[in-house]
Amino acid sequence: MRLVMIAFITAFSSGAFGLTTFVPESATEIETRSNQKSIEIPSAPFTPSSQPIEFVTGKVDLQSWRVNDLPNSDAILEAMISAYERQGYEVDFRCHASGCGGFSFRYALELANAPKFLVDLSNFEYISMRSEQEIVTIFGSYVDGVTYLNQIHIQPVDSDPIELIAKGTSVEPSASSDSRWILSSVRFASGSSQISEKDNEELQKVADRLSDSNETLYIVGHTDQTGGLQGNLSISQSRANSVRDVLIKAHAVDPNRIIAKGVAFLAPIADNATEEGRGINRRVEAVFLQN
Repeated sequence: MRLVMIAFITAFSSGAFGLTTFVPESATEIETRSNQKSIEIPSAPFTPSSQPIEFVTGKVDLQSWRVNDLPNSDAILEAMISAYERQGYEVDFRCHASGCGGFSFRYALELANAPKFLVDLSNFEYISMRSEQEIVTIFGSYVDGVTYLNQIHIQPVDSDPIELIAKGTSVEPSASSDSRWILSSVRFASGSSQISEKDNEELQKVADRLSDSNETLYIVGHTDQTGGLQGNLSISQSRANSVRDVLIKAHAVDPNRIIAKGVAFLAPIADNATEEGRGINRRVEAVFLQN
């Protein structure tokens, strides 16, 4: 099994990390970020009351990829773990999906946003590894034929030791940011992609921003977790298409500047176990990207 795995995994050296890991030659880089001075990482699975967190200070490098046409993410993750073990790292904490705590655990992680990076809450794995003074976290999720990988490397700054402070805290998903707007007035009934007239005021603000910038707009449709993946992908795509159509027809936005993408229930911002949470998850987001 190990020989089969290594046959399609190739060495990847990253100067940003000072490490050698393993990713397939076909991996597409999604995001790279460096030089943060601190980060919060999960230290144990989510419990009904809190998410155990370690606050780590040091130089933080994050990198994420997507890999197409693999049967699952298992081989990649095992190869990455083996690579780090050969460099003196030991597994400190490892969990899988519901064993991590599902939704609440996922939102304790620092990952790229949808639609670039998707997470199946029933099919992801998280690994934290440590050497004497450094920490590596690895995250992988397999979604509809695509493996999404995230790696974070934390090392001391100016030879200062890494400071670990354990604390318990409830985790809430991030709200809208300057580049990502949750269109709060655009809400949908279960299984519906119908938009009402009252949504136009918020969409006008989206159109105004585009008229004052050279950004490209992703309209990202989301669903709750009722039903199967393929059906929800179709509904979420219809929701994104509906908003795109209104922006083009009613607000005169250039069609070439708007991309509609449905991501089903793969990027929830509320707990799908409650009716209130499901209603919040049936949403559309506007994601502005610089050209």
